[in-house]
Amino acid sequence: MMAPEPLKVGDVVVIRGRGVVRVTAVTATHHEFEVPSDNDLVTLDAEDLPVRLRPFMAPQVARRVMDILSRQEGEPVGRSGGAQYIEFRQTLREGGPEEQAALLHRLYRCEFPLDASQERFVVAYEEALFSELARVLETTIGSLRNRLHQGQPAFGYTAPERDESPVPKLEKAPEGWKSESAFRLYSGLLVVGEAPLRDVDDLVYEDARANLPVKCRRGLWYVLLRDMDGEHSWEYVLIHHDELTRLDTWLASTSELGAILVRGGSLAAIDDEVRGDGRYERALSRGSPLGRGFTGDGGGYGRFEVFAAHDGDDAVLIHIPY
Repeated sequence: MMAPEPLKVGDVVVIRGRGVVRVTAVTATHHEFEVPSDNDLVTLDAEDLPVRLRPFMAPQVARRVMDILSRQEGEPVGRSGGAQYIEFRQTLREGGPEEQAALLHRLYRCEFPLDASQERFVVAYEEALFSELARVLETTIGSLRNRLHQGQPAFGYTAPERDESPVPKLEKAPEGWKSESAFRLYSGLLVVGEAPLRDVDDLVYEDARANLPVKCRRGLWYVLLRDMDGEHSWEYVLIHHDELTRLDTWLASTSELGAILVRGGSLAAIDDEVRGDGRYERALSRGSPLGRGFTGDGGGYGRFEVFAAHDGDDAVLIHIPY
């Protein structure tokens, strides 16, 4: 087994193919683990622990892994193939850190945009390696990602490194409202629409666009939701953290900015700074903007007006009847 002592709740270990995890439950037949990077839960049978767990990589191994991933030259992987898929799956579950790094580097050397299979393996291999590298090298996952993505053809544009700690959700929403989520805005420009990663000048239908850029105050924003009439008609409000106590005042002073056209049933908004970064594009397509925006519930289809209240030049509240 990986460790001579039995595991207990709270222990931090490494699962092959998943990276650093925390033990959350221990029984005679199985163990449960939390993956801190995405709050996912993993369950392993007790008899599988000797195979699935391994010790943390030594500092010298971590440095060799970084050397492999930092190389700005090398051959890419092929575009598709069953044998390649099997190799990548097997190495993810059974390979050592340096072997995994070598395959991840070959993915880094592919041209942007990656195909769907390659994108999935980039995410899986980075999850398996980065949480452990960050712990061993005493750095952050965001810093590792920013450093290692720079100059690699698989990523094109890489957004600046920012705080990636979990965004604190509003504990108690104002009366009549539901707290949906929270996000951080760094660029000062929030792009709202069904597809905020498209060109902001994309004219879709008459005066309605695929997305609408809104100059906003930087900082922490909350997303609130209220049922308008009980018939699946909602209104979203995005409000800056500092203005929450003035919600009603700002809501009464909004003016129309424009209109967006939603055709797929979901509303979204994202910090302009991360548009063009393949990692955020993948995350947004899965409904998770990684703390840099939000995705709304499905159910909307058609033209929707966007309103905002401003403090000077910057919007501090955005209102979207949906």
